[in-house]
Amino acid sequence: MTKVSGAECDLCKSRGSCFFADLKGGDFQEFRDSRISNVYKKRQVVFYEGHKPHGIFVVCRGRVKIYKTDDKGHQLTTRIADQGNILGYRSLLSGEPYAATAEALEESCLAYVDEGRFKALLGRNQAMALRMILQLAKDVRIAEDKARDMAMKSSRERLAELLLMLRATYGKTEKPGAGLKLPFTRQDLADLAGLAQETVIRLLSELEEKKVISINGRNLTILNERALEKFSATIT
Repeated sequence: MTKVSGAECDLCKSRGSCFFADLKGGDFQEFRDSRISNVYKKRQVVFYEGHKPHGIFVVCRGRVKIYKTDDKGHQLTTRIADQGNILGYRSLLSGEPYAATAEALEESCLAYVDEGRFKALLGRNQAMALRMILQLAKDVRIAEDKARDMAMKSSRERLAELLLMLRATYGKTEKPGAGLKLPFTRQDLADLAGLAQETVIRLLSELEEKKVISINGRNLTILNERALEKFSATIT
């Protein structure tokens, strides 16, 4: 972790999606002046499951994965935090230890705001409080969807759905298909889908044999999007 000068909010491409986007005037100035910005290298941990929170983090650049670990060391990635996303707020507000670990997927810059300033801003800013409620509701839905998928969807469906989600996040339009340059190992994909690495490798090979995708290193191209949607059971 390297401490750096804070990114200029007025020039930030993600400002519109940032959790603190609704702050105005003195509140915005307080946020900008009080934050501490740090750069995390790829695979560097931002915070650990079970540790006590003392503030919140905002992703200014890069992406961070949030994952839980069982007593055997198996990981389950619960979500990917993108630019503008806030981390650690649920544990801070509930006064509980972090329920998961946050780790940089790539070199990332995060801004930290301590507990006192964050709660003060939240207490006197209605727009920010509403955004907080909406964020909580969104996170509950994501968790419910994840639990449903783990219980009801097959391994093939879960992997296909993951590839479609990653396409929407990382993809670029190419001919033929949608190309992805994934910052993930096969184990990362397994953690995201809640599958064993061997299962992911086998399913990717099957999809490639069926000409649904093509793989060249970490470059993955979706050749037949409709077929992949059928595999994910998103259409009938």
